[in-house]
Amino acid sequence: MQLQGEQSLIWSTVVANCRMNRERGLLGVNSYEKELKLNILSFLEQKAEQKEIIYWLDICCGTGKALVEAAASLQSKGITNVKIEGWDVAGVFMNGHTSFSNLQFVTDTITNWQPTYHYDLITCVHGLHYIGDKLEVIQRCISYLTKDGLFIGNLDLKNIKKLDGTNLERQLRKTLQNCKIQYNLRHHLLTCEGKKQLKFDLQYVGADDQAGKNYTGQEVVDSYYQ
Repeated sequence: MQLQGEQSLIWSTVVANCRMNRERGLLGVNSYEKELKLNILSFLEQKAEQKEIIYWLDICCGTGKALVEAAASLQSKGITNVKIEGWDVAGVFMNGHTSFSNLQFVTDTITNWQPTYHYDLITCVHGLHYIGDKLEVIQRCISYLTKDGLFIGNLDLKNIKKLDGTNLERQLRKTLQNCKIQYNLRHHLLTCEGKKQLKFDLQYVGADDQAGKNYTGQEVVDSYYQ
């Protein structure tokens, strides 16, 4: 097994395939709502009534269809204080997205993310399956939530291992539980409410992009730690 570094993963055919660069909408059958069990639009609208500015970050946003739909809906309702930011390594975003002043897309790996403010919502729909250092991304996302912010993303703990191949699921679940971070085994959903300082005490050593399929039925990346 040859482990890949974070930058080399960008060129992996597993990471850059069309199935990762999804075209999920915001609501409905093939949607963020279905995958995350959350109506993001309602969440943002409620937050927008409570605060001066609301920030939503979506990691591995694909074509950004859901984000464009959210921006359009908010604009039609006259809600101007929600800022939406989407990151994706492929950089193939929907046409017309530049017409929304509250929407920004970034073509880059999220491991290069250098946030300048805290977020009210951070989402990652199946994107963590393709990231090398999954634990570092999760730690950073949770640390950059507002005090009442929400992080939610799909995660398969079986894709996080020690160098000898040992599964870290039990250890990780205990760490998450101690920090009052929820992990839904049935839906493979990680949910954190409010900013937290989370430490896994594991060192990332590389990723295997030939790990095969996980529960999604798609080929994914295994992350290795020591």
